[in-house]
Amino acid sequence: MKRLLVLLVLIESFAAFAQSGKATSPKSAKPFALLIRSKPVVAVGTPIEIHIRLTNTSAHDIDASSVHQGTGFCPTYIYGIHDQSGNAAQQKRSEQESPGSLQTRMLKPGASREDSCLISDAFDMWTGTYAVQLSKPVSDSPGAELVKSNKITITVTP
Repeated sequence: MKRLLVLLVLIESFAAFAQSGKATSPKSAKPFALLIRSKPVVAVGTPIEIHIRLTNTSAHDIDASSVHQGTGFCPTYIYGIHDQSGNAAQQKRSEQESPGSLQTRMLKPGASREDSCLISDAFDMWTGTYAVQLSKPVSDSPGAELVKSNKITITVTP
């Protein structure tokens, strides 16, 4: 009986050890996903519009509010726009910042919100090919984790 008890304890210990070896710290689940799309080719000087889909991937309601400036640019997101050499697109300087309007919206689990943004209103995009990716922090806390969108390519032709 004693041997059986020792054997069971050893088996349980081994199982626990094996599980601890497999255990990894769980990555924090991101509360939303970002998907962007745009026309792949546009003529220089033509407005360049990005369509954004924010989808609630969590099990609870999330705040999907956004700010839109009168220019058509949406500063709710962080923009990564780089030319074919990897140089960041120059942000246009605005003499006058428009205050923008807040669009408040809560999203239920699984629901999506569609947005659009004229990136050509905020960035100089001359003839060439650009890689575009948007990011959004998961919260307003400083240093909050960023959720990144897919990367798209936009070619600006003469």
